[in-house]
Amino acid sequence: MNIIKSIVFGALIGFSATLLHNLYSPYGYVASLILTFLGIRVIGQTLFKIGYQLIAALAWLAVGLPLAYGIWVTLQKSAVLFK
Repeated sequence: MNIIKSIVFGALIGFSATLLHNLYSPYGYVASLILTFLGIRVIGQTLFKIGYQLIAALAWLAVGLPLAYGIWVTLQKSAVLFK
């Protein structure tokens, strides 16, 4: 059950951090780093095992990286409209 909690919480952190990063530039980047640090730290303190922090970090990467890449590609394609 703790593995599922860490996966869900890690994915939620990744999704929230990516949206926060893209929404409030440039301060969103700092806020997303702080959110990620605190979220992974809360998982470690709540579930009492470093392995769950690793699982949450992998879930963060599984959600955050493709989402960030998709947003980046969309912004690049839409920048052509403003030239």
